[in-house]
Amino acid sequence: MIEKRQAKRIVRPLNIRFCIVHENPPKWNISSIIGDISALGVKFIAPLDLKEKILHLEIKSPRLVPRTLKLEAVVLESKTSRLPTFYEIRAKFINLSQENKRDLSLLE
Repeated sequence: MIEKRQAKRIVRPLNIRFCIVHENPPKWNISSIIGDISALGVKFIAPLDLKEKILHLEIKSPRLVPRTLKLEAVVLESKTSRLPTFYEIRAKFINLSQENKRDLSLLE
């Protein structure tokens, strides 16, 4: 079966950290490694179940140095991973600015 994607999926070891929107005070979670990323969303591993949460994300890449890509995303799927006490997260980017879109294209 041919995969029909709207955006190119990039598989690269990028660091990501996140916090839940409206969490007061915000608790930034341990950096994780991205499974893959595209112009539309991201997959990563997290130590918590983030089902239906909205997240602030910070992504670091050598292609963007010295900047950090700051995005918002809504979690579409949060399922138990093969690693005990971790979850596989699939999230869709929301409220992307033109600068965010440009930075995401630089990751390709």
